[in-house]
Amino acid sequence: MTLQADFASQEYFRNPAAAIEKLRTAGSVVEVRFPIIGKVWATTTQALADQVLKDADTFTSGSISSTARRRKASSTISRSRL
Repeated sequence: MTLQADFASQEYFRNPAAAIEKLRTAGSVVEVRFPIIGKVWATTTQALADQVLKDADTFTSGSISSTARRRKASSTISRSRL
């Protein structure tokens, strides 16, 4: 279920803490919709955000990790030509 938090609304800008608190009551990881980006998974605590950002092996989607592998391979090829 995607939560409806309108991050572009005037109501959110007037009181972002209330919107974040509503998300926190739904769980520590919630699916939300951001303007332009669309649906994303978001953490609602700083501790969990820190853990996610530091652990790319666990918290990376398949499409991103394959892109990272291509970049690494490309970087290795470039270095070998030097």
